[in-house]
Amino acid sequence: MRNVPRIDPAQLKDVIESEGGRQAEDIQGQSQYLLDVAVIAPMVGLLGTVFGMLHAFGAVAHDIASAKPVVLAEGVSMALLTTAFGLLVGIPCMMFYAYFRRKASKQVLFLESAATDILIAMTGQGREPGRLAEIKDQLRKA
Repeated sequence: MRNVPRIDPAQLKDVIESEGGRQAEDIQGQSQYLLDVAVIAPMVGLLGTVFGMLHAFGAVAHDIASAKPVVLAEGVSMALLTTAFGLLVGIPCMMFYAYFRRKASKQVLFLESAATDILIAMTGQGREPGRLAEIKDQLRKA
């Protein structure tokens, strides 16, 4: 700003918005992995359920005369276990994702507010003497 005699507020706003978009993606992007795991884990559990049921009923279908309830129960047990493990992974991931998504959203909102205040201070539209120092302190704490 020292090298530029006149500041173009529209251009400065565009620069701040584009950098803000990059920073928002950095802040929010990490929580996306939790969402991916939360969505995929129950699907993997469901796939295991299908294989378990195929195993259970396949054993009965091959030789109905010697079908043993133990073989059927083993396949159903495998199906239920894979479903349970898929949910045991997916549910906590979804809870952590919701928590971190909200935390990231609050951080992005704070940064947007601070960027607006800095833009106003840099363009000379707001002349509150202590406001810029207050913004700098808030940014250091974040």
